[in-house]
Amino acid sequence: MADKSALSLSFIDRQPVAAAAALSELERTDAAAFLDTIPTRYAVAVMGRMSSWATASILGHMTPVAAGAVIQHMPFPDIAATLRLLPRQMRDTLAEALPTALKRDLDVMLAFPADSVGAAMMPHMPTFEAHHEVRDALDALRSAPPSELDAVFITDSDCKYLGFVSLNTLVRHGEGSPLGNIMTRSSDALSSRARLASTVRHPAWQTHLVLPVVNRRKQVIGGLLRKAVSTTIDHSAHAIPGGSVMGALWDAVFESGIAMARLIVDVPPPEQGGGA
Repeated sequence: MADKSALSLSFIDRQPVAAAAALSELERTDAAAFLDTIPTRYAVAVMGRMSSWATASILGHMTPVAAGAVIQHMPFPDIAATLRLLPRQMRDTLAEALPTALKRDLDVMLAFPADSVGAAMMPHMPTFEAHHEVRDALDALRSAPPSELDAVFITDSDCKYLGFVSLNTLVRHGEGSPLGNIMTRSSDALSSRARLASTVRHPAWQTHLVLPVVNRRKQVIGGLLRKAVSTTIDHSAHAIPGGSVMGALWDAVFESGIAMARLIVDVPPPEQGGGA
């Protein structure tokens, strides 16, 4: 039995897409029983390759503790999209196993319509005011969990969006440089109430990996990742000629940008006064 378990985990590790397809063919109770018994990282790896419907139906049959562990390691927008598919009582049961902060963020996202920008956004994006300095932004990014960002947002004292500073720009300036002096002013904020599908053709995706999401008062409440929109592109392929191909190309650009962003954040900043 141990040999079979080792082979199963090796298969998931080497072929997560094929493993996801195989598990999706099982009865949901059987798939859940198997995933209950394996280390969380393997369950996350294989369930991350499943559709939201398959993931939700399997999570609903897993033990709350095992399901909660998997949920905590899923990309945040995927958590809300998956839980939204579960019956309310089952969703509430799973939510009880989640940390309080995560549960609170999910409650906010689940309050938005399922097809809205707010339902797919990442909350708690790093925001700064114009008087903050480069060191403030870099310190915050270095101490935060790995994220898929290529810029930080600049707001006024009321959290209203003013513009952004790219990570590339951050590391090209001295730590004492005020962010207001190096930011790019922008009006490319997305309304949290806008339909997600309406953002597919937004021109800002040609140069940005994440866009700010604002509430009715124009205050930044999160960010929408380019990757969160790629699913919409794929689902809209029938209406957009070459939609799936474009989605794949944009995803490739996205992943390259993320790798560069992470590299940039780890690079020591130049000496005070350094410039472009």
